[in-house]
Amino acid sequence: MPKKLHLLLSTFLLLPLSTSADESTIARLSFWLAPELMERFETTYEEQLDPILRGHGLIELTQRGRTTADSVFSRLFAVKSPAVVRDIENALREDSSFVKALESLETTCGLIDSLTSFHLYRSPAGPGNKVAAGPGFRKGQWHNFSAEDGLGSISPSAILQDRDGYLWFGSSLLGEGGVTRYDGAEFITFTVEDGLLNDSGRAIHQDVDGYLWFGTDSGASRYDGVEFATFTKEDGLSDNRIAAIHQDTDGYLWFGTENGISRYDGAEFTIFTVENGLPDNYVRAIYQDVDGYLWFGTQNGVSRYDGIEFTTFTIKDGLPDNRIAAIHQDTDGYLWFGTGNSIGRYDGNGFIDFALENGFTLEDGFIFSEVTAIHQDADGCLWFGTFNSIIRYDGRQDVGAQFTNFTIEDGVGHNSIGAICQDTDGFIWFGHVGGVTRYDGAQLGHFTAADGLPSSFVFDILEDRNGDLWFGTLDGVGHFDGTGFSRFVAHGDSLIGPVYTILEDRNGNLWFSGRELSRYDGEALTVVASQATSTPMGMLEDRSGNLWFTHSWAQKGVSRYDGNAFEYFDTEDGLSGETVVDVLEDRDGSLWFGIWGKGVSRYDGEKFENLDIVKEGSTDALVNTAIRILEDRSGDLWFTGVGRISRYDGEALTHLGIEDGLPPTSIISTLEDRNGHLWFGSWGNGIRRYDGRVFQALDRRDGLPDNSIQDILQDRNGDIWIATEGGVVRYRPSNNPPAVRISEVIADRSYRSTSEIRLPSTQEFVRFLFQSSSLTTAPARMIHLFRLRGYEEDWHQTRDGSIDYTNLPIGEYTFQVRAIDRDLNYSDPAEVRLIIHPPYRQIALAGGLALALFGLLLASSYGLKRRRDLRLAEQALMRELEEELQTAHNLQMELMPTAPPHIEGLDIAGRCLTANHVGGDFFQYFRRGDKLLVCMADVTGHAMEAAIPVVMFSGILRTEMQYDPPLEQLLQRLNRTLCDTLDSRTFVCLAAAEFDLSDCTLELANAGCPYPYHFAAAAGDVAEQQLDAYPLGVVADTAFPLVACDFQPGDYLILCSDGIVEAENGSGELFGFDRTAEIIRRGCLDGLSAEALIDHIIAETLSFTGDTPQGDDRTIIVVRLTN
Repeated sequence: MPKKLHLLLSTFLLLPLSTSADESTIARLSFWLAPELMERFETTYEEQLDPILRGHGLIELTQRGRTTADSVFSRLFAVKSPAVVRDIENALREDSSFVKALESLETTCGLIDSLTSFHLYRSPAGPGNKVAAGPGFRKGQWHNFSAEDGLGSISPSAILQDRDGYLWFGSSLLGEGGVTRYDGAEFITFTVEDGLLNDSGRAIHQDVDGYLWFGTDSGASRYDGVEFATFTKEDGLSDNRIAAIHQDTDGYLWFGTENGISRYDGAEFTIFTVENGLPDNYVRAIYQDVDGYLWFGTQNGVSRYDGIEFTTFTIKDGLPDNRIAAIHQDTDGYLWFGTGNSIGRYDGNGFIDFALENGFTLEDGFIFSEVTAIHQDADGCLWFGTFNSIIRYDGRQDVGAQFTNFTIEDGVGHNSIGAICQDTDGFIWFGHVGGVTRYDGAQLGHFTAADGLPSSFVFDILEDRNGDLWFGTLDGVGHFDGTGFSRFVAHGDSLIGPVYTILEDRNGNLWFSGRELSRYDGEALTVVASQATSTPMGMLEDRSGNLWFTHSWAQKGVSRYDGNAFEYFDTEDGLSGETVVDVLEDRDGSLWFGIWGKGVSRYDGEKFENLDIVKEGSTDALVNTAIRILEDRSGDLWFTGVGRISRYDGEALTHLGIEDGLPPTSIISTLEDRNGHLWFGSWGNGIRRYDGRVFQALDRRDGLPDNSIQDILQDRNGDIWIATEGGVVRYRPSNNPPAVRISEVIADRSYRSTSEIRLPSTQEFVRFLFQSSSLTTAPARMIHLFRLRGYEEDWHQTRDGSIDYTNLPIGEYTFQVRAIDRDLNYSDPAEVRLIIHPPYRQIALAGGLALALFGLLLASSYGLKRRRDLRLAEQALMRELEEELQTAHNLQMELMPTAPPHIEGLDIAGRCLTANHVGGDFFQYFRRGDKLLVCMADVTGHAMEAAIPVVMFSGILRTEMQYDPPLEQLLQRLNRTLCDTLDSRTFVCLAAAEFDLSDCTLELANAGCPYPYHFAAAAGDVAEQQLDAYPLGVVADTAFPLVACDFQPGDYLILCSDGIVEAENGSGELFGFDRTAEIIRRGCLDGLSAEALIDHIIAETLSFTGDTPQGDDRTIIVVRLTN
């Protein structure tokens, strides 16, 4: 073999097949002893312990790390990964020589053997265990997530939302689970294998610098998004069991442990215990009030620290109990204390048992239990987590209705609560045994007859000039004064039966349309019209003070009331139809009437005019029935129908339909909110919101009690009120934009975490994959806008998570994608730069060969001066290249079997016809007991470009087969290795078939090769076994599906490379899959042997291609079951 080729191949074969351990993972070995004996111990350590440690592969680092406690001697060691730290510690403890050395040092140096430890010091953060978030389980306004939905921290007792919007759950109720991050789309759980010190996340805090601190049973882990750093007693903590973390306004971090408090100033720890004035060393809660005092909840009272001394309060001072687990200060300045049996409140002067002091009992909803968590929500309500339930306290309510108790019967996942947190979207999260529960009522509150409404079936909503809300229901009128709901009663008179519409006139009178038309002037109800006279369904006051009424199906037209008498209008007056369903006055004073089945009529004060209606079904048609009419802030009119909306700008109509995102049902309510978004309520399909570009849905999946939306209103506070057939909903849209990232780009290979990609123009296909997340919107319901700037400037819309581009011209582009959540919040664009350049490799190869040849010719012309010698030099160069390529060809062919294995009952044959001296095809057989594995591979490229990867893949495949993995696992292992090893343009297509001779079955896998052909003798026909997956070396986490089928006597299996099906004749026609299948079928029906069938296929291929040169390797493997 020529030296250059031999060296090149050797270099590739010696490449490591997997990455080495990350040397920046560091562990610390620590010893505790008297400070005055440190010097003696260091000498003894080097003489006695260092050799033992080296025997375990531990070579200490020159760096010493952070300053440790005075009694600690420590050394740092690089280790393979966080997962091995505990194994190394166990190995040292089991090493008799190490144990004996420690026993000796106890005597000579005062070593405290029991405190000797080997633990993680610092580690790059692992990827965590990523799981797509499941849907959870919803009951009413409670939404539960558990391990089944991907939550790793199965019993969270700590919850925090970081400054990036991620939710973090830490588990300590069961002492396992690690810490889990949730973004609305997926859960990522970090454990000791990822660098966390311990899998118990008892406390979580984010400091002013953005670091996340996790308190565990083994110390504190600090996480900066890249690595974990560990802090333990060796660094100065008073104890490794951390129950609380808090940063004060001066920047100090305080750690509450089971053995006192530790204050950290960024360099060293200061310890406070009972010796400094604490009533007990077990500190479970830390809080700083608005006056700057620090409060520490212990097992024996609460201590207030003013920076100089501790002042302790106990049951003697009015606390209900001395066991303090939670502390919180409300917006009124009261301090609340969760104790072992009740709630304590401090007003600055003294403590009270709040429940007992105010006479609250079990009947009031207060269950006496340990209070573990306290939180005040955005509405001012206080939430208490206990071991028995969740308790909400609303001080605005009347005594007796201030406490509300929630348990599993209401929808809470578990009654034992460990943590409470309200996120920036308004959701309140509760950690408990078995998972987390999200309360949606703060963002999407649901109110029914149980809350004071006369009926849960609500038709209409009105906000009066005082800010009170009025609800027309199936059984009278409901009233909301900002604190509670009640049935409207005026001096003993109340409305009975359905009330469809409510209106407030310019004088402040309220009008109610139902069985009767009634007016309320603030003192008394007056019936203006009885059912016998009129049954108004809709009402409007025009700018002249006249009231207009639409009527029920039994009555026709509209009526106008001037305060004295009614005047009626119908088709004889010019209305286009008799049944009027809606009325609106536009900014010009014209009245618009929606007519059932007859479009729209406009009234200018003198006459009616019908808006021109093109025949239904035409693209210019107005909705047949304008169920609702809305005028937006631009003056455009919107007419809603069934699955269709028409917009009229005064000159022309434009339309939106089901294809744009509307539901296929009637749009029966409308609203334009402060942001200019349009809300369309449907009959049976929830709400669609429109911002002029996209529609998003709000329905029962989001917590609406019913999908039939009777009315929508926005109050003066910006809250959206939604009338449904299952109650009224107060909805507070989120203003937090979603997040989106480009997770992967697939072209010649997989690209991740990159801002720029360069591809040759020969790359015909590029796929962009992206992921969006939001705490309010499930990933499947997110809308994405995308564009490839430089190729297109307009944004396009999709609900998919990937976009493909093909045959991009040479140029510079930027792919951008934005996510839109259910509240029509837009994310910032995520982007990646894409450069399509000329195919430099091919140009360089061709140009290099030309230059080399030209240089040789030029040099030869100077030296030889004769044409004959010039030709000889040229021929010598070509012979050298020919010999080198032939050697590489021989090497490739030597990788493949010269003969098939002899297995009784099987007829086996395989052949590879290369297109060049060196090609990318390769096949091999592996016998595994009663099983035979047949593999056919095709490496990208041709000639020398494919030669070296073929050699390398052959070695990798043989290495993996030594471990005898199952077929699916084999492909996964090969794929991971190739993703780490191959260059950006190279990947391997592989088809594999495993025959089990013990039960005559066949299992197939395929990664990018043409589909295998299976001839079933019983049916006499050929079937393609359709298996789709990325080629090996493209995407690291590719799943490889398997197909299993019976393999009976007379059956054939045929594997063909793409050199067969893509063989081309002089007309540019391809041999194709169908032709291949038919040729195989005929050969199998003739009962050809495996070898003869290969001859038959190759002969037909050559007959088809004629004189056209072979452009690719042609490989065929045939296996036939003879008996």
